[in-house]
Amino acid sequence: MIENNNNMNSSKKSKKYFLLAISICLAVILFFILYKAIFYKSAEEQLSAIEKSLAIPDSENAAVLYNQLFEDYNESYLKPAFLTTTIDDITKTSFWSSKDYPELASWFKQNEDIFPKVFEVSKYQKCFYPLAKAFTDIFVGKREHLSPARQLVFFLIRSANNDIMEGRIDRAIEK
Repeated sequence: MIENNNNMNSSKKSKKYFLLAISICLAVILFFILYKAIFYKSAEEQLSAIEKSLAIPDSENAAVLYNQLFEDYNESYLKPAFLTTTIDDITKTSFWSSKDYPELASWFKQNEDIFPKVFEVSKYQKCFYPLAKAFTDIFVGKREHLSPARQLVFFLIRSANNDIMEGRIDRAIEK
């Protein structure tokens, strides 16, 4: 009888602990659900909050002016059709003379109007492009400014390399 009573107490204790464990698990799950519902922000809400904190008025944002430059002087403007891969690499990575590449030198002379505009935009202290909100934005949509920006940088480097070779050091430094 004593043994039967011990089994019954043991069974009651096991049931009690099992129910206690289930109750604790349910309480933890309920806590996380409530926490998420009350305090959790979605990734989109977090990005939106970051964007708002970094927002710059259009009048102070160089990105707005760069976008206008990229519309006015697109990639084909910044990289002429006659520029072969070899000439592109040479003039981008080393100093070059107008005598060596007269067509390119002439092209730069004809397109000097871009320099004052670039210099004006470069005086702005703030430049903010909207954050990509999705994987597709990163690899498809929201990078449309990167290629023209690269071409603009190469345009300036190529021109500065020519200025250095021809002794126009101050102009090269400005670029």
